[in-house]
Amino acid sequence: MTCRVDCGEHGMEAETEKDRRISCCLITGMTGSGKTSLVKSLLNSLPPDARCIICIHQHAKSFGLDSHAPVPSDMAPDDPRLAHFCQVFDFGSGCICCSPDGDLTRELVGRIPLIDTEGYTHLIIETTGLADPRPFIRLLCVDPVIVSSFRLDRVVCVADAGKILKQLGEEVPLNKLNKASVQVRNADTLLLNKMDKLPPQGRAMVLEEVETSARILNGGIKLLQAEREARMQWAGLMEAERDRSQDKLPCGACDDDGYERMVQIINLEGHD
Repeated sequence: MTCRVDCGEHGMEAETEKDRRISCCLITGMTGSGKTSLVKSLLNSLPPDARCIICIHQHAKSFGLDSHAPVPSDMAPDDPRLAHFCQVFDFGSGCICCSPDGDLTRELVGRIPLIDTEGYTHLIIETTGLADPRPFIRLLCVDPVIVSSFRLDRVVCVADAGKILKQLGEEVPLNKLNKASVQVRNADTLLLNKMDKLPPQGRAMVLEEVETSARILNGGIKLLQAEREARMQWAGLMEAERDRSQDKLPCGACDDDGYERMVQIINLEGHD
């Protein structure tokens, strides 16, 4: 799978042996779910000759911040597989970083001339806990400059297994989806993290309830499990194919009208 959403001819280009674009994984999920732990786990699982770009999306509290921040000490700054680390900022809208002149767009476009010399092979983008992943998906699937060099292979929503049901059930105004629901709706994979913190006798019930709720929003989503450190290998994550045959509702990641129709359908079915 090259791009999980119907984003036009650029994003839906079939992956072939000649496709040498940089493989991209977009990681979303609520605050505290374990997104950064997954980023570190994926980096650690890459082959020794990999060259990975990691972009962390932040909500800026003030202007004039340097997007080329130092690599956090727990992100293995000396790991040769970490070829470039950056933080990209928006100032409250959640979309500015993905606009044509936004931080993320500039950052990715700026990497393109360096692909051959730096040997970039992978890209991991982590959004903030409250981010809507749709602008990121649009950028990675539609922008012809970005699509020419980067291939969106996976959109992962990381969830705290003990909190996700409450987060999905958070009340919001009619014809709206709460943040957690938007993230699940637009992901290929739902990674249930911190499974080890659930009582053993209650895990099966939680899994069943989460799967039911997730598939109401996204019929083809793949559910995976992880413990506190969100241990997951890149290869294993890429092999977790999304079952498109189970899609129940129109995907709205690149179609705002379709997204609103999807919300209305959910509300009519009693799932708001």
